[in-house]
Amino acid sequence: MAPSGNRYFWSELLEGNGTLYWARQIGRNQWAPAERLPDYLLTGLDEAQPWVNDAETTLFFNRRGDDGNTQLLCTTRADTSAAWSVPTVVQLTGIADATGATVWGEPSITRGGKMYFVRLDTSTEKWEAELFMVEQQVDESYGVPQKLVFK
Repeated sequence: MAPSGNRYFWSELLEGNGTLYWARQIGRNQWAPAERLPDYLLTGLDEAQPWVNDAETTLFFNRRGDDGNTQLLCTTRADTSAAWSVPTVVQLTGIADATGATVWGEPSITRGGKMYFVRLDTSTEKWEAELFMVEQQVDESYGVPQKLVFK
């Protein structure tokens, strides 16, 4: 949910494998009917787990392919009255598991540009979940993710 109260979410119940939606807040604990995000953001694959910045001008979301691998996509706009740009793939390396799969999701980006996400290790029974963090670089790309270890 953005500070404006608008919500960005996904559902796999109505259409395809995963569809992105948003709903405008119209009152305290009240939202207008949900609207699909534009068709050019969506494919026949599984779009899920959107994250929007406070200004609602940057939107990250996951797209999982038929091979199980997950891509992170980013779309931007000048302000909330503008259209979203065509999404681009955010390149992340170093997160494949022992089977070569990159199954992950739930991106969350801090105001300082650090991205946190969960990676599911498909090489383990029951797909062990691991938390990773990656720093945004000067050119706005992302470096190599680091697994977080808690003591």
